[in-house]
Amino acid sequence: MLKTRIILILSAAAMVAVLFSLPKVVVDNATENESIGASAEEESHEGHNHAPGEGHGEGQSAFVHGLEISEEDQGKINKFRNKIDFSSFNEKSLIFADSLAILFGKYSKYDSVARYSGLIAKNAPNEEHNERAGLDYYQAFSFATDRARAQYLGQECATLLQPILTAHPDRLDLKTKIAMTVIAGKSPMEGILMLRSVVEEDPENVEALYNLGMFSRETGQMDKAETRLKKLVEVDSLHIQGRLLYAITLIDLGKKSAAKEQLELLKKLDENEQFQMAVDNYLKNIE
Repeated sequence: MLKTRIILILSAAAMVAVLFSLPKVVVDNATENESIGASAEEESHEGHNHAPGEGHGEGQSAFVHGLEISEEDQGKINKFRNKIDFSSFNEKSLIFADSLAILFGKYSKYDSVARYSGLIAKNAPNEEHNERAGLDYYQAFSFATDRARAQYLGQECATLLQPILTAHPDRLDLKTKIAMTVIAGKSPMEGILMLRSVVEEDPENVEALYNLGMFSRETGQMDKAETRLKKLVEVDSLHIQGRLLYAITLIDLGKKSAAKEQLELLKKLDENEQFQMAVDNYLKNIE
């Protein structure tokens, strides 16, 4: 969890707080259900010699996010790209693709990380490569700024992770992520039901509780949101996003005393000056 993301949320209006950590995709016709929000961090369209699916193709657009790539690393990126043989994609090409994924990860270029780990999974498919690529696509999906892009990245993620989940049905971490991609697609209610099934199987699943709590908020089901988020902070007392969302939900429900208690607990979780000031601002507004 990035401190800057928390600070930005805390210093904004309360409703803005639901718009981070998840893909920015509106979910239609759901019940507990909900839209997915996130801060937009996007990737730059880096030069030329793109891998298949890179750049503006396949529903993708130019992106700008993350840290600025150093001149030295940009040189490495250009070198590795030029050495990849996309026609045969031999062992050396796999090594170069891996190096590119690592380099782009250094600068939070999530789309490119997924692109190159995806190339590895496509050309050398195995469970390890598929899971790595699926999780990388999920990371990129989580920062998508429009519905079409989120659906594209989410579908790539689900395609890679679903066979692993089928082989290992106890992997609730993968089921939760696949559920989020389904919510962003054409069957949002199916994804919601998947999240609910995760909580039924594991009532203390932090990721599923957080997502369901956030979704309940966005459809105005504050009582449900309170229940989900209260359980979340009981399970994981250090979950800053969950405690923040829980505090804001309590404020919206008019439970000022309980909200104050949560905000004061939040202050103990991070000594960052801006974070402290932002929480203090909320405390002043509810007194």
